[in-house]
Amino acid sequence: MRTMLGGKRRSCVEGFLRALHPGSRPRWLIPWQTNGRTKKGCDVYFGGYLMTHDPDLLRAVSLGDTGYTLYTWDTERRFPTGQSVIRYKFLTPAGDVLFEGEDYGCSPMDATDSDDCLRGLVNCLTLRPGDTDSEYFDRYTPEQLAFTQGDAEMLQWWGIEAREFTREGQEPPPFLDLALD
Repeated sequence: MRTMLGGKRRSCVEGFLRALHPGSRPRWLIPWQTNGRTKKGCDVYFGGYLMTHDPDLLRAVSLGDTGYTLYTWDTERRFPTGQSVIRYKFLTPAGDVLFEGEDYGCSPMDATDSDDCLRGLVNCLTLRPGDTDSEYFDRYTPEQLAFTQGDAEMLQWWGIEAREFTREGQEPPPFLDLALD
């Protein structure tokens, strides 16, 4: 399904993108849906890059060269504890959604678009049986459970706070920004 953009604007965007990535075609997606409401903006994937028109997008990152990608959005809401509510989508290397939600609370000590906020979220998404209570995994899908037994252990490195690495004289694994407005 294609979003409706004015022909002139759409062709201008396509022309610009084709100049950047000759031979590629943009894949237009419908606007994001949240609780039955359409979020403003839409996302366009072109030549493997996310070209976004969503002003609420905070970060679109790849976890190093693993192929896993994480998208976060500002919901402009707070939990009663003062934490900013972050909407997220975590995709597999194949592009399938593994985790999606609006239930992560970024620490009030971290900026919502910071690497520290992303590290906290990745830490939650890569929990494995034995890391926390077994009830935590009761609502996991078979794909999510397979992830906890597979790549989650490798990806936990992105969930470790940066100061832990610098204390050891090492660099934390990088988040590679895919696109920012």
